[in-house]
Amino acid sequence: MATVDGTELRQLVCNNAFEPRWESYTLDDLGPGEVRVRSELTAAKHGTEKGEITGESIYCSVPMDPDGRVFDRSRTHPYDPAAWKPVGNTTVGTVMTAGKDVEDLKEGDRVYGYGGFRTVHQGRHFKPLLPGFTEEAACCMDPADANWPCGTARPWRSIRRRSVISAWRPANGSNTARTSPSRPAGATTP
Repeated sequence: MATVDGTELRQLVCNNAFEPRWESYTLDDLGPGEVRVRSELTAAKHGTEKGEITGESIYCSVPMDPDGRVFDRSRTHPYDPAAWKPVGNTTVGTVMTAGKDVEDLKEGDRVYGYGGFRTVHQGRHFKPLLPGFTEEAACCMDPADANWPCGTARPWRSIRRRSVISAWRPANGSNTARTSPSRPAGATTP
């Protein structure tokens, strides 16, 4: 089983029959501009998740350009309905380690950004969780707006009312998880 700083690397995956399972994964060496984040709260977005799992979403066959963080429609690949796919959309956590070129984040900082149900994330897309912005509200952000600093004019537009969001917190540091619907910012069940 792969671990990082004593944390077992586990992620939730699902097939197109919506059968979930936990599996191991690995992380590359930390890049100079990346941070490694211990996940503390992760949300799945029902609209995004369902289309990606069933293959109904265009993004199942169109890869994301990791540098531009946009979908590259000039390239496509076939959808494999038998493949197990990582699930989850937005995560909040604490920076475990920062690469040597990272200036705006440090170990111990609370952050949010794109991320599925994983115990540890890594990348350069995480943003600081500013005072007054709760982790539940951060998980309701549309990750497409995650580049907007909290407290600016745009984040409030990303919180979806009448959405059901499944949130996951590691239970007592183990790989056992709890899930519960989250209703921050007035979201209600349909």
